[in-house]
Amino acid sequence: MKKSRSIESIIYDYHRAIDDLIDDYQRRLAKIPTWTNEKRQLVRELEESLKKAEFGYYHGNPADCGGPTGLGNDTVLVVPPNKRGYLQYYRGQTVRLVCVEPGRYKRTYRVGPTTKKPPNEPPVQSP
Repeated sequence: MKKSRSIESIIYDYHRAIDDLIDDYQRRLAKIPTWTNEKRQLVRELEESLKKAEFGYYHGNPADCGGPTGLGNDTVLVVPPNKRGYLQYYRGQTVRLVCVEPGRYKRTYRVGPTTKKPPNEPPVQSP
């Protein structure tokens, strides 16, 4: 008889698959040094994949959240529990911001839950 999986493990596996997909697109984009039609197509595919994965869509100032700067680049961060604005739906979660439209003062991001850890995560302090 098969063991049934918990909903948490199914969700975790789904987020892990999305993380792997984003990483694959980033590797493929990095291999193409110039903006060819192939690279533009990869960016469109990445945007469509994030849309299908129901990643949120919002415009932001990179200075406000330390967001990624280049097209296809990403940042992993923990959303504070008192966060307002577009990220308020992800309060207390670890999310991945992916830049899908770069700009000088305003960028467009896709955001969704991730299994990755933030690079500068502060150490856990005991009470």
